[in-house]
Amino acid sequence: MIEIVKKTLNVFIIIFIFLALFFLGAFFKKTNAFQMIQIRASLLTSCRSISEENKQIDCVFNKIDREIEKTGNIDGGMRVFMVARNMIEPFSNERLYTCHSALHRVGEIAYYNLYTNAKDISDINFPQETTGCNYSFFHAFIEHLIQNNPNPIFATETCESLILHLQKRMSNILEGCFHGVGHGFMRAHLDQVPQEKWDDFQTITMEPRLMCGQLPKLEYKRACWSGVFQSLLISGYSLHFSKEDVLSGCATLEPQESQWECYSRTIRHLPFKTPIELRNTIIKFVQDTELQQVIFSFGIAHKILAGLQGDNNGKDYTKILALCETVTEDFYRSCIGGIIKGVVATATPQKEYRMLLTLCSEPIIIQNKVSASCYEAVFQRLLYFYTPLRMISICKKFPIDVRDECKKTSVQ
Repeated sequence: MIEIVKKTLNVFIIIFIFLALFFLGAFFKKTNAFQMIQIRASLLTSCRSISEENKQIDCVFNKIDREIEKTGNIDGGMRVFMVARNMIEPFSNERLYTCHSALHRVGEIAYYNLYTNAKDISDINFPQETTGCNYSFFHAFIEHLIQNNPNPIFATETCESLILHLQKRMSNILEGCFHGVGHGFMRAHLDQVPQEKWDDFQTITMEPRLMCGQLPKLEYKRACWSGVFQSLLISGYSLHFSKEDVLSGCATLEPQESQWECYSRTIRHLPFKTPIELRNTIIKFVQDTELQQVIFSFGIAHKILAGLQGDNNGKDYTKILALCETVTEDFYRSCIGGIIKGVVATATPQKEYRMLLTLCSEPIIIQNKVSASCYEAVFQRLLYFYTPLRMISICKKFPIDVRDECKKTSVQ
């Protein structure tokens, strides 16, 4: 009997020690993380004291640059980025500097600091936060890599390496990488084109489009074409097109899939104030009804959600929802989809879900009986940014009646 009691006590002691070590480890891990945040916050104190907003922003990027150079990895720089989003008001104000542009610049910094010292791109650790702001970190990193190595074979090998190593936790890395390839092909080509020809839509896109066409899979090509046409908006290049130039230019492209990417990415060139104005313009120039919906959704994301920029609580999307009601029923769901795309593009990395928790339960959504399709679109979009395990934990924050659907999306 005594032996049994001793053995039982020993088991309890072992369990107690194990639990104590577990909780102590968790405590020290949290404490360490908190201390790291404090260290990064202290780095940014000098930036906060600067009065001019643009100089504050430049100060933050200088700190990120130094942190990546000092640590030899992206993690430190991304921690500074995340702290700056909370601490430096101009850095988180979308009207001054969009999240997409900010993380794009971090991608450039990381490329110039790290890639030249890496034997292979798979040697570089990309933290989960680099998926934020619609993968703009990867757009920039790959853009500069391909600008210096504008070769479809090299581009394919590079992106396939990233897909192999990252796709399980970054489900949209294929598109993110090959979109950056399109940027790179375009930049490399513009370096060779006289500036007086930059306003010739066909001339400046032909060579990059052909290079994208040499990629081995259609999904690679489409993502690459999207990057080419998105590059028409690259800051620093004086590319100006009229509405007619953009639409007629896209209409003559071959193959047809490149037309779709052209329309979707150049839609923000079109001047419009309301969704109904955008819809009327699109149907005037584009006959394919499915393509009309795709273009319209991108247009809402790019243009209308400019009103959301700077609203960190995300509630400004209710104004956009009201405008969506002005379009015909067949465009309404695409309008909601555009809102979802735009919202996540402005959100702080790894906090994208916060701005979408209540979107699909807004009274106007329920009234129009599109809650189910709204949640489906939200879950599909959020999966781009999170690991499956993190996504499952995020599902618990949504209304109880849609959590199972959310979890199903997480394990696809």
